[in-house]
Amino acid sequence: MGCLDVRGCTLGAYQCSPLATCADAADSFTCTCCAGYDGDGLACADVDECKQPPRNMARACWDA
Repeated sequence: MGCLDVRGCTLGAYQCSPLATCADAADSFTCTCCAGYDGDGLACADVDECKQPPRNMARACWDA
């Protein structure tokens, strides 16, 4: 009798941030924040691109 490979991401069994993607691995999972967000995947915060270098002061900037 073999082990059952449960796809926790598909089943929603893991608590990744709503701003992250969940990826199943053989015996675990990973949560990765979406583009424009930073964090460990369990908690993701918006990255303000206007505060990130290099910033061109001659152009208007908005946080995407």
